[in-house]
Amino acid sequence: MGLACGPSPTEPEPATPVALVPPEVVRFRLVGPGAVERWQGPKGQSATFDRRTGELVRTGSPPLAGRLEWPGLGTLAMCLGDVLAEPVAGDPGAFRALVWGAMPRWHLSLSGANRCSLEGVLVLEAVDDGIDPGGLSIEGRAWAAGGRVRAREILFAGLRADAEEAWPDLAVPARIRLLDLLSKDPEPEAAAVLNRLAEIAGDQRGDVEAALARRAPIGPAEAAPASDR
Repeated sequence: MGLACGPSPTEPEPATPVALVPPEVVRFRLVGPGAVERWQGPKGQSATFDRRTGELVRTGSPPLAGRLEWPGLGTLAMCLGDVLAEPVAGDPGAFRALVWGAMPRWHLSLSGANRCSLEGVLVLEAVDDGIDPGGLSIEGRAWAAGGRVRAREILFAGLRADAEEAWPDLAVPARIRLLDLLSKDPEPEAAAVLNRLAEIAGDQRGDVEAALARRAPIGPAEAAPASDR
């Protein structure tokens, strides 16, 4: 039997590689505060953030489940309180920006007029718990080079000064938290404050005495929680 001869099958042309174009990074500014915030980019791009649920929506993209809290903030949480508040940390010169590239991030710019004298920019991943405090400083000290320690010094000094006046108005959980913080304060004056609280603690005297018993001669650097970055 003879073999039929014919044209060879056409070889497919190799596919042309598709260049991956990184998404445009857009810096949104807040134009409509409220329960559902409205954000606008420099070319009219729009996004919304639902403060009740955390949902983030950029026009033309599917919604994302954004965060409302960042457990790893540690000392920064004590300095800033609600990081999504307006203005941030009660700082009249602070503002929050939504910077959206491949994924959205919050940029919190602080002026220094806040509880811990924080200046610079704190970056928070908007849909996971990533935190970058590398742009922050306190009194000229970078966060990782003395700034965190200075923040705790400021916080502890405020607690010592306010503890006795605040005690009668605090709910029991808040009192327990206060005692826990004072037990970690390395300054000797914290022990004196705890002893004075014991005199007015009533049924919670045992909690105060337990806080006194937990005190150890630790330095400010060791006092920083492991969750701090």
